[in-house]
Amino acid sequence: MFECVQQKGRHGKPDFIRFTIDKVKSDRMTYLHPLCENAIIVSNYRQGRQKAKELLAKIGVSKRAIENTFPIIEQNNHLRGAMIIDSKSGKRLDHRGNKGVRVSRMDWKAELTCSDRYREAMALATKVVHSPYTLAELCWSDDPDYIAGYVASQQTGYTRISPLKENGCESGGRIFFVKKNIDLEQYIDYLERKPVLIQERGG
Repeated sequence: MFECVQQKGRHGKPDFIRFTIDKVKSDRMTYLHPLCENAIIVSNYRQGRQKAKELLAKIGVSKRAIENTFPIIEQNNHLRGAMIIDSKSGKRLDHRGNKGVRVSRMDWKAELTCSDRYREAMALATKVVHSPYTLAELCWSDDPDYIAGYVASQQTGYTRISPLKENGCESGGRIFFVKKNIDLEQYIDYLERKPVLIQERGG
């Protein structure tokens, strides 16, 4: 499996790029179909965040977890990986500080005629929500020129919401809301090390 890893600093710009080639046995590879896509367009970022909160609540994330974690993303421009958050209590579980958890070893089975940003986001979201421990994902970028974000889950698919922040805003981050009784070590191992290929439906 070929993987190009960009260690992203602020605003999505890479601090370094590392190429890795691993020999992966067929029984180690997981093939997944991409999530179904939806889009919500609103007039301003406040409406966008309200729509994201409503969608997360519909999926099953508690009001406490939602209200505890939105301010973290709204004020954070230093987080490099994702935060793992208990979907009921709102407590952070990964204890990795600004480093967070970085999802890797996923790609598309074939080249797509779409932007790198979309390809990466959809592959990552698909891998994340197919874990039995994931309830939902919330993400928007710290890139000041990119104002859209998304909520993803197996229940609702990949829902792109725009805008989720003001143009020029440098805050952003990624939250994985997880279910009760999570095996944290196993979950992080899946996110960071399990090889996954996304193949288009019908492929």
